[in-house]
Amino acid sequence: MKKYIWLLSCILLLGCSGFSSVSETSLSRYQLPDLEDIVIYQVNPRVFTEERPFRAISFYLDSIKQLGANVIWFMPIHETGKEKSVNSPYCVRDYRSVNAEFGTIEEFRELVRECHRKEVGVIIDWVPNHTAWDHPWIENKSWYTQNDQGEIIWPEGTDWRDVADLNYDNMEMRLAMIEAMKYWITDIGIDGFRCDAVDYVPADFLRQANDTLLGIPDTRLLLLAEGKRPDHFEAGFQLNYGWDFHHRMRQVFLKEIPASCLFEAHREEYADIPAGKHKLRFSTNHDETAGQSPVQEWNGERGSMAAFVISAFMPGCPMIYSSQEVGYPDKINFFIRPL
Repeated sequence: MKKYIWLLSCILLLGCSGFSSVSETSLSRYQLPDLEDIVIYQVNPRVFTEERPFRAISFYLDSIKQLGANVIWFMPIHETGKEKSVNSPYCVRDYRSVNAEFGTIEEFRELVRECHRKEVGVIIDWVPNHTAWDHPWIENKSWYTQNDQGEIIWPEGTDWRDVADLNYDNMEMRLAMIEAMKYWITDIGIDGFRCDAVDYVPADFLRQANDTLLGIPDTRLLLLAEGKRPDHFEAGFQLNYGWDFHHRMRQVFLKEIPASCLFEAHREEYADIPAGKHKLRFSTNHDETAGQSPVQEWNGERGSMAAFVISAFMPGCPMIYSSQEVGYPDKINFFIRPL
């Protein structure tokens, strides 16, 4: 599958594949490729199209497949909070809802079916560390971390004031979190999760949740951890982020250190990884592109292409962030839906 990745080096304009209407009501299932053959395409629904994203994205599935991708990662699709909000999609108001600006839950279920018909897997962003301040769980005060005055706090050591920090010492909250995650697999039919900010989440909960999810009958899941802690793999994740490699690649491009150090960075990242597990390889993602586009970051269009090719062909799991395949020149603020 990775042999098709080179197509990204061409500046592609996305085509159309058509949205099929179907009468099926049962969940579709898709057998994910082996981990070594997975290529992820990250979709930011808020900026991907001007139309209702859940319906419009299906028109682009053939073009996404032509890039070599066989798994789509959707950034948070849930309803976002209003209280203390900065309009971040990572401020989740309801774990079982969808953001109305993207479409309806049935439209998303149909999009999952369409992806599976095209032999493309679907994972969604999951935000386990915190919720919006107007999430229904906020009524259960013990489900959240509190200060000495008994006030619910935002995640310690961050400036994420728009979200309330969850208390993983509370067993009821843990079980509610796991049940919400199961819903998207058993009722919607997704193929896994990219779990946000899991370096802030206790490893024993990650193991508890992943053991439950991987035990769901007749499913094969992809679990990606945003972070680089070694215990992610012990907790059941197959992938986590190759941040060290990414930072070293930036040094090669911007500080002109020898390119041979990339092989050293790769060996260091893989030194303690269990067999069969992998690092996510990328030249950009939604966080990076929010600050500067890959064209800006890697010294032009050709530099952007070169950085992607390096990240894609080093051992690991390649990822494409939607917009980089067309050489989009500007940064993308994922807190805002363009008018």
